[in-house]
Amino acid sequence: MMDGRPVSKVFYASALTKENLLEYVRTFCQEIGIQPTNYIVLVSHFAAAEISHISNFMREFHLRTYNRALEGSTEVEYFSPSVRESMFLAGEIQVETVKLRIVDLYGFYVMGLEKVGLMFGLGKVSLEDVGGRHEEYWKPNMDRLLEAYPDKFEEYARRDPEITVLAYGAMRDFYQSNYGIDVLNYRTTPGLAMAIFRSHYLGEPVAPFELHPEAYHAKNKKTGKWEIKHRNRAYLREEWRKPRRYAMLAYWGGRNESLEEEF
Repeated sequence: MMDGRPVSKVFYASALTKENLLEYVRTFCQEIGIQPTNYIVLVSHFAAAEISHISNFMREFHLRTYNRALEGSTEVEYFSPSVRESMFLAGEIQVETVKLRIVDLYGFYVMGLEKVGLMFGLGKVSLEDVGGRHEEYWKPNMDRLLEAYPDKFEEYARRDPEITVLAYGAMRDFYQSNYGIDVLNYRTTPGLAMAIFRSHYLGEPVAPFELHPEAYHAKNKKTGKWEIKHRNRAYLREEWRKPRRYAMLAYWGGRNESLEEEF
């Protein structure tokens, strides 16, 4: 986003790996004057279709589904091509690890991207009457559209990510400014709604609780080693826990049986 408007560019690739994807992102950021960090978030709409174009995505990405939304994350080892030769001659390797995360707008807008675009005043590009043909002809024949009308192809290709980043950015700005909540920490509308409810409308605990220390394993980002740390977990007080335990055990209700045996 630049000055409130989405900026886009089309990259042509015969194959796509996670390393290629990172290189395209860094190139694009460099062209528009943005310095990328070691944590890069890419926004997609119905990410299941987009991630499937990346080679070995099932093996290379950690994938999680949320209803029909999909999120993927991976780590990519990167070193700048500008210092590759000098590093090789010096016998040194300085690798930078970059985390790539792909989030899914579909988890919040469960609808076609065309409707999302209309909500934000940015409609999809129509292919109707291009070359005297209907849009239904061009959609399964994008290679022919690229060959015959390259400018129209690029305009059409850029619009989907423009709508996606515009909608996600506007949603993120709204919840950060009104509720102090970052949408990047949530994957679906119900999860976001519960976070708002807990932080703004649930002033006191719904039941008495006690805090008890709990040990857990965590990886030290600096050393890469696993360590044992401690945190406090909230537990219902015992007198509040018993009724809930009995209610859970009786969840299926009563059970009546009539036994019969024949000889």
